[in-house]
Amino acid sequence: DVLRRHLVHLGGEIPKAVQLPSGLCSANDITHEQRIAGCTASIESGTLTGWPLKVAYCNRGYALTELGDYDRVITDSDALIAINPQAGCGYLNRARGWYYKLDLDRAIADYTQAITLEPRLHEAYASRGTAYFDRREFGKAIADYNAAISIDSDIPMYFSDRGNTRYVMGDYRSAIADYNRAIEIDPDYSQAYARRGWAFLCLDELANAEADFDKALKLAPGDAYAQSGRAEVYQRQNKPVPEERSTGLSFDNLRRMVEQPSEAAAKKDHP
Repeated sequence: DVLRRHLVHLGGEIPKAVQLPSGLCSANDITHEQRIAGCTASIESGTLTGWPLKVAYCNRGYALTELGDYDRVITDSDALIAINPQAGCGYLNRARGWYYKLDLDRAIADYTQAITLEPRLHEAYASRGTAYFDRREFGKAIADYNAAISIDSDIPMYFSDRGNTRYVMGDYRSAIADYNRAIEIDPDYSQAYARRGWAFLCLDELANAEADFDKALKLAPGDAYAQSGRAEVYQRQNKPVPEERSTGLSFDNLRRMVEQPSEAAAKKDHP
């Protein structure tokens, strides 16, 4: 089911017949605060060992990251790694903590260790790719997105992030191909439409660009990035640019995770 698939991503391969931590720690459709409380109760009960204990720490670390408590994420991950140095998700969560504290060197080192321990942890590849992107090491970013996609090709964000990288490298056709794939997987992925619109704009394909910006704004009304793109289209067509109210939400934010936790990313004002 969805929960167990998520835990494969986060905690590695699930042993046969394993019991997940009980209660809110592994429940679906709960708040991050509830998950943290449930995992804390499971950890402090002293009854968990092995893989279930790792999952409890990893789930708590993930929830803490979503809430933006990065110092505690790092401390929590340190505790898990001390108990189980082979826990790839401990390094993955700690890397996210470092990433959002803008320590890219430590983040990349921890993502790399997570990959070494669990080579199919595609979230670690995708997240490391984003860190490399931020360091403008675009070749390494592309390689990591390729690796993530080779492991799981059903996550639209991976294609969109690779497209973002190709876009800033000036490879607009390849970027468009990636955005196309992201949209095929998720037809309501507004960011992919907005980014594809800018790629079309760079190729002076104004009709395609305008259609994509319109679609992005239909899905995410008031998005500043799509609005600025559509305004550029109107200017090139010598059409009056309408005054539009912006939400301030910009899809030109390339620091995200499945790879990056969406709620944590929303709290940061990245350029």
